[in-house]
Amino acid sequence: MKRPIALLASLLAVTVLATAATAAGGDSSDPLISLNYLQTTFTTKATSSIDAALDKSDQAAYAKAEAALRSTIAAAEANVGAQRADVFTESRLKQGDILSGTTGLQVIVLAGSVNVQFSSGAVVDVTTGSEVKSGAALAENHRYLVAEDTTALFTVTGKTAVVNYCGFYSIASSSSVDYPAMAASLKTLTLFRGSDTGYGEGFDLEKTPTRMEALIMLIRLLGEESEALTCTAYQPLPTCPTGRCPTRPTPTPKATPTASAQRHSARR
Repeated sequence: MKRPIALLASLLAVTVLATAATAAGGDSSDPLISLNYLQTTFTTKATSSIDAALDKSDQAAYAKAEAALRSTIAAAEANVGAQRADVFTESRLKQGDILSGTTGLQVIVLAGSVNVQFSSGAVVDVTTGSEVKSGAALAENHRYLVAEDTTALFTVTGKTAVVNYCGFYSIASSSSVDYPAMAASLKTLTLFRGSDTGYGEGFDLEKTPTRMEALIMLIRLLGEESEALTCTAYQPLPTCPTGRCPTRPTPTPKATPTASAQRHSARR
């Protein structure tokens, strides 16, 4: 009895081994990987996956290198014809004039209205330590820095402005009225002297003139400034420390005559 049972067990074991040997390796019913599967299917898939990963990595590296190249070319094109200010240089500009520059340009608005525009990158307000949005108006006496990979345009929006800058720059002039040139001409004719302001040649064109300054200009145009300076006559113009001139006193109304006074006047 034992021999038939042993023979049956041996036949069953041979059958199982034969089935396992002929089955395709690598599927869900057979976790073992055959040499043929490893040399064909697995190797092909692995090679394709590696090639795809390398291609993707190469594309990312190429895109990064291309972006850096384009940025370098754009900076070089922006600097064509540009000048370099090794120290802070002051210029008086008129409305519509554009001061442009790339990475490293520093700009300080001393007077007037100026805004900045850039399509990419950043402009930093070094004074406050914050970035400036494109199209924003710049604050006076703040130092602005054009950051890496940035080309910025600083445009004068008021009638005049005084700017201080350092780095690679270029200035494009507009066709608007050149008030700074007019002021310089008037100064040459001794009709305009300016003030003691330490920038912008002392013209102070960004400030609204007072009535006294307008009167001085009129006296100079009449050629009577020397006589006016030596005059010791009483100054009839009242001073207005608060910015508002005193009004004239209200006249006292006349008293209404009585009836008896009216009859007395009628007899005359």
